[in-house]
Amino acid sequence: MLVYTSATLTEPLAFAGNAQAELFVSADTPDADWVVKLIDVHPDGFAQNLAIGILRGSFRESEVMPALLEPNKTYQVTVDLGPIAAQIGKGHRLRVDICGAYFPLFD
Repeated sequence: MLVYTSATLTEPLAFAGNAQAELFVSADTPDADWVVKLIDVHPDGFAQNLAIGILRGSFRESEVMPALLEPNKTYQVTVDLGPIAAQIGKGHRLRVDICGAYFPLFD
């Protein structure tokens, strides 16, 4: 898992729209999943999920015409986290988690 956490916000941050993550990925297998979570980290350490997206590598170009990955080749993919509207409070931090599975919610 990769974890990226911002510095503590010095003022509130409000945003709205369709969240997406652009990733450059590779795998040593013919297929793989990438999961991206956008998280609000409260000052007491509580981490609240704001948005979650998942992309299976074979569906990177089309959901109706899957294409397996070429092992060890790098691909640019877009993981859609869906629509979101949020206000992150002063003293909070934003976090992005990227991992290869979200079992058992996505199998």
